[in-house]
Formats: sequence, C-alpha cells, structure tokens
Amino acid sequence: TLKVVRIVTTGAVNACVSGTAILIKNNMHYTDGDGTTGPYDDGSANVGSWAARSAGAWGNSLRVETCNTAAGFSESAKTTAAATEPAGETVVAFTAATGFAVGDIVYFQEADGQKYRITNISTNNVTVVRHPATTATGLASEIASGVNIDREWRWADQFERAPGTSQYATDRGGSNDELHM
Repeated sequence: TLKVVRIVTTGAVNACVSGTAILIKNNMHYTDGDGTTGPYDDGSANVGSWAARSAGAWGNSLRVETCNTAAGFSESAKTTAAATEPAGETVVAFTAATGFAVGDIVYFQEADGQKYRITNISTNNVTVVRHPATTATGLASEIASGVNIDREWRWADQFERAPGTSQYATDRGGSNDELHM
C-alpha cells in the first residue's frame, strides 16, 4: 500500500471557477469544517461550480466543461457575417456575437465543410483558428457578407447528440435531466 502525503505550504489554495480561491484541506474539511474554517458544502465557499480536489498549482491544470441544453450544444444560423472577409483572414465580423463563447466551434457554410474554433471575442469581432487544428491559418475561402454562421459547443463532437431527457426522468414526469461533461 502506498500512501501519498502532500505538505500544504503557506498560501496554498484549491483552484476554482470563480470567486476567491480558498484552501479546502480534504473531504471532511469540505463537509464538516475544521473548527476554524468550513464546512463549505452549503455553498458558502463562493468558488463557483467546481474546485480542485487538491490545493496547489497541480489543480490549475484541470478544466471542467459542461453542456446542459440542446441550444448550448449547437445552433444553426445563430447569426450572420457582417462583412465579406477574404481567404486567410483570422478575424471575422459577426452581425452579433451574443451567445458565442471562446472555444465554440463555428461553421461559415464553406463548400469544403471547414470549421473554426473561436479564440477571442471583442464586441462583434471574432478571432478564429481552423478546427480541428492544422498548420493552415485563417479562413480557407472568402466568407460573404450575410452568410449564416452555425455554432456548436467545443466538445460536441465527443457526443452522439445534445443532452435532453432520460427515460428515467420521463417515466417520473421530469425533463431535461441530462448533462454532458
């Protein structure tokens, strides 16, 4: 049996989604507290939906992505291109970039089916790279003003379909209980 003991240094905290990072020493500290801090299972930690299990830089390398609706999974004709963009361009002007997020995959209706991943959004100017990653950069072909732009969750290709309602929830009168992580 191997047991790993980590020494927590001064200032060590658990990586978290938002709020102020705090030190969560272990499961018992999270659920019962230690007499000085915690418990945190009541939501008082204010760290967002997720916190790393272990304190220190190691937890900073972890990432959690979720999708809990069909619209979050993919949307056809979400917006249109605001201007004609030449082949090779890396920034595309959207009519409206509301509802898009860095990491989303977009499709500009190119004949070759090329998709792009959003790397930055500045108002309605969206920076993209080819997806899946290749050595080529910029748009594969010219994008016409007014062309429909489809979007999908970055990890949509890892799942057969959008999250919806399981048979278990349907049998009990529930709905929309599925979640992709």
